[in-house]
Amino acid sequence: MKTDKNFREEFENWSSKDQKTNAVLLDGKLQALATNSAIFTSDPDAPEVAFYNDGPALRSVHEWVGQFKNKGHTLTGYLRYYKPRVKFLAENYVSLSYCTDETKAFSKEMKSGKVHTTEASAKSYVLYILGMKKGANGVWKTDAMSGERGRCTA
Repeated sequence: MKTDKNFREEFENWSSKDQKTNAVLLDGKLQALATNSAIFTSDPDAPEVAFYNDGPALRSVHEWVGQFKNKGHTLTGYLRYYKPRVKFLAENYVSLSYCTDETKAFSKEMKSGKVHTTEASAKSYVLYILGMKKGANGVWKTDAMSGERGRCTA
């Protein structure tokens, strides 16, 4: 997966003593990294996107990355992921919720390098909820996702 020297991600408290929970957290983290990697490469069809997403979530990520590509934008700054919660709903299905702090994460025009900053506000804190199913290969793939701005605090 690709990263950018001008973008840093931190996953705060993304580990558990429970192996099953830890596996979900790892694949949830890799899903987020895969999405951002696709933004850095301007490739909504990047293999890592389909590896960690399926169904409606795959379509959502494809559209999200496509928006960055169509605008000629990428990411810059610092993005913090925190307060992860895993809830086992069935043997092979879980809910992963977490917050992001986007107060220092911005979009940047690739050609000009212009950074589109925004004022920090309650909307800079986003609650994400992912539905994840365990595939035959043991990977927890995101198949449903939603995000709500202003639902988390620092």
